[in-house]
Amino acid sequence: MTVPVNVLLAHAPAPVRRTARTARATALRAREVATVVALAVRVERDVRRLGLPELAGRYGLRLAAEAPGEPPQALLPRWAGDRVRTVWRVMGFWPSARERLCLRRSLVLGARLRELEPDLVVGVRPGDGRLDAHAWVVVGGHSLDSSARLYSPLEAAR
Repeated sequence: MTVPVNVLLAHAPAPVRRTARTARATALRAREVATVVALAVRVERDVRRLGLPELAGRYGLRLAAEAPGEPPQALLPRWAGDRVRTVWRVMGFWPSARERLCLRRSLVLGARLRELEPDLVVGVRPGDGRLDAHAWVVVGGHSLDSSARLYSPLEAAR
């Protein structure tokens, strides 16, 4: 007769239960990191081949032109907050296109938050003799990128 692991752990000493919880959490984080890396590789390929509307649709984002709201304090469910943090961490090490990383990060983030029906917003601001562009994700009317407030969404800038 086999006994389920959760039954065994329920009667195990506290250090064993803590170790089991830590191992499970580590495995889940590793799986999420692997998912984000795989998505980032696909995004890297697609960004070179597809236009913005096709990219947004492929990764579960709607193109929007809203002025960004304040970053959410507790808007996201816990699972979504964990995914946001993982995407930002992984994409922080992404080797290509340091200046244009925001679009790649937004596409990966949109794919990981697809259940929340995210929007992709692209905005601009005047820079040093040039126009700076930025892309960010909006969920429930709130930007997930604090620097988004520095940019005017393209549709709103007309």
